[in-house]
Amino acid sequence: MRRQWVIVLQDVPETGMHWDGPIPADAMQDPSLGEVAPLASMRSDLDWKGDLARKGDVYRLHGHWHFRVERQCSRCNEPFELEMDGDTDCDFRLGTGVRDEDASLLLPPPGEVNLVDVLREDVWLAWPQDVVCREDCLGLCPVCGCNRNQGGCQCHQMDKGHPFAALGKIKFD
Repeated sequence: MRRQWVIVLQDVPETGMHWDGPIPADAMQDPSLGEVAPLASMRSDLDWKGDLARKGDVYRLHGHWHFRVERQCSRCNEPFELEMDGDTDCDFRLGTGVRDEDASLLLPPPGEVNLVDVLREDVWLAWPQDVVCREDCLGLCPVCGCNRNQGGCQCHQMDKGHPFAALGKIKFD
């Protein structure tokens, strides 16, 4: 693992740490750089603006991330680029034993934090389940499966011999 993305809490200066720039997509996609599942479909570097500040024995990582990822539309199944962004807020403490009553993650000294893993985890937690390429996406025809965004299909939605064809005659006022 490249040590460039590992933060050692004991080495954090009193002034803290600050990031304002990209984390390369290849780092976020490289499975050897951490334990959290890599982001294989990234189409841009991850723009990361964040701070690591120390208050007493708590180290607070706070920041904002943004990047583009390739997804498939839930309606028409076509690939498209989705803009994703979110916030990261994590508290860490050095120590051993059981976790405190607060939400801090307890790390044994020297307190190594893999920034790539923290950001990957936050991206996966923010990952939208169903996405559409555009709001007016028409999706796939339920009968023949053609993409209705690329033109109308030539099939008949319900032929007259279909058992549910009579439902098409019902008038709703």
